[in-house]
Amino acid sequence: MCGIGGIIRTWSRSPPPRAGIPLAWIEAMSSRLAHRGPDGHGKFIDRIRRHDGAVVDVALVHRRLAVIDPLGGAQPMLVSRHEGLDHLTPDAPPPPTIDDLLAVVFNGCIYNHRTLRAELTAAGRRFRTDHSDTEAIGHAFADSGLKFPSRLEGMFAAALWDRAHGRLVVARDRAGEKPLYLATISGTTPGEGTCLLLASTVPALLAVMRLAGHPVEIDEDRLARWVRFGWDRHPPIRGIDLLAPGHIATTTTDLAGWSGRAYDAPFPARDPAKDITLDELDRMLAAAVRQQLESDVPLGCFLSGGIDSSLVAAYASKARPGLRTFCVRMPDARYDESPHARTVARRLGTRHATLDARGKPAEDLVHLISQAGLPIGDSSLLPTYWVSIAAREHVTVALSGDGGDELFMGYDRYRAVAALRDYGPALRWLPARTLERFHPRSRCHRLGRLATAARHAGYEELLSIFPTPHLARLMPGVDPARTLLSPTGTRITDAARFEFETYLPDDLLRKVDTASMAVALEVRAPMLAASVIRAALRLPERVLTNAGPKGLLRMVARRHLPDSIVNRPKQGFALPIGEWLRADTGGMRSLARDAVGMISSAGEAGIDTRAATSMIDEHAAGRCDHGQRIHMLTVLGIWLRDLSRA
Repeated sequence: MCGIGGIIRTWSRSPPPRAGIPLAWIEAMSSRLAHRGPDGHGKFIDRIRRHDGAVVDVALVHRRLAVIDPLGGAQPMLVSRHEGLDHLTPDAPPPPTIDDLLAVVFNGCIYNHRTLRAELTAAGRRFRTDHSDTEAIGHAFADSGLKFPSRLEGMFAAALWDRAHGRLVVARDRAGEKPLYLATISGTTPGEGTCLLLASTVPALLAVMRLAGHPVEIDEDRLARWVRFGWDRHPPIRGIDLLAPGHIATTTTDLAGWSGRAYDAPFPARDPAKDITLDELDRMLAAAVRQQLESDVPLGCFLSGGIDSSLVAAYASKARPGLRTFCVRMPDARYDESPHARTVARRLGTRHATLDARGKPAEDLVHLISQAGLPIGDSSLLPTYWVSIAAREHVTVALSGDGGDELFMGYDRYRAVAALRDYGPALRWLPARTLERFHPRSRCHRLGRLATAARHAGYEELLSIFPTPHLARLMPGVDPARTLLSPTGTRITDAARFEFETYLPDDLLRKVDTASMAVALEVRAPMLAASVIRAALRLPERVLTNAGPKGLLRMVARRHLPDSIVNRPKQGFALPIGEWLRADTGGMRSLARDAVGMISSAGEAGIDTRAATSMIDEHAAGRCDHGQRIHMLTVLGIWLRDLSRA
């Protein structure tokens, strides 16, 4: 797990004296990635002249969290199709005659790197490291070209400088566990062409854009989606995009942009006749966990007490006796899963640690949003950060249960799809505004949300922090219909597939990456192994939910976990954010009021700050629960302030 970055700068003719990629750009990009990799850093700088006479400058940077092959896995790593490059180092530009050079940086972990190494060695490839997964990526590219990501099993965001073709190649894992942001900026120096950037974080890109004198502008359509959902695929900044999961992209022939495509066939569609035995699924999940246990540094497991993390911990503890597990204790019993986590830990015999929720939520939120450079509205970012802190005191790698709900249909809201389809006309008559005033976890509140969904955009309203009526009030200049994502269909399987392709990578996995990398902790998700994904996405609803929500996975879990854990309803990794705002716990209400001022000062977001202030007042008086919406406004204010300061 690391932070990576890259810059490619082109010149239509010989560049001016001393031109190239300024060292200040390289250092600024690297410094914004430092928190992701405290164990080492490196850079690679190169210049080539293409056959058309254009000069191309390239720089790659890397911040390392050493997990696999700590001694031999430093990056950027140089790989060649031929022997004789052992004398090269990343800091020394290669002689222009060596055209078969590949320079590799990547963030993540390749779980099948040993198998891949054996295959490539048998094919005549020569490895120089003992067991670096980075080197396996380079040789896979040398052997298979642009098909190389299909050979990788793992979580990754990789960038390769292909000197022979004068191009950068980037790729991202199938589920979207590791982020990779791309940007295109115009040159300002005579003879300079387009400048292309890549990085693990948005602030790393912004640092270079600022130094290059490139304007940083808000994309209002994207920002409206971030406000509605608390997430979106692409950052709300013009010119910065997130490479889609399962995609590869290369610099275009004229080096003026990126050209991307999926590198694998689409994940399979549901097969009504498909089935799987409990034994088959049990073995598949156990194998996925075992494959992700390789680490040259201490490894543990998040343990919330829910089915997904508990099942992952069960498999891991069998393969690694004495496994460490970690959870967070919430001050409000309604949100506290730590007693359930302790029950599982005792059953499995793990060395369990519980961390009390930190008393500085406002301070931590400012830190996380500033580091991410994105207005992440998911309030579970905070407890994910806190459990990462607890784990990082003992381990460098942690397993999680992410992906289980999307693959095995675990969310209660999936049942709302059928309700909206079958009872939509009747639901529209319910007093939505009155019902939504109740506590967010109450049945009345959920019924109110369902009524709002029936009146407006359907299922996507249930995913919204700002459903259509509230969004129209906050952003009167925005057409709420333009903030919606792709249609989800009318079946539960449609909703699950939609969330796997959007909500999972763009909210949950981004949140986990942000929170864990803030403390340089590598988090792996065995449920998102390619074998598990392909099997689960083919199964029909009748198989997945035969015994109720997440029924298939529950039946497997009964083999390993106490009935009290398997039978309890899903709780979720949430905060009592509404209560914290009313009581100003940890300075949260004060921060929210300050955030409205930050939004007003920015003046670019299209937010009616009077409506925002009214929401805070209504919430404080107990007239309505706007907790999650106020949290989103707080995050937005922090982000806008940072953007104006950068």
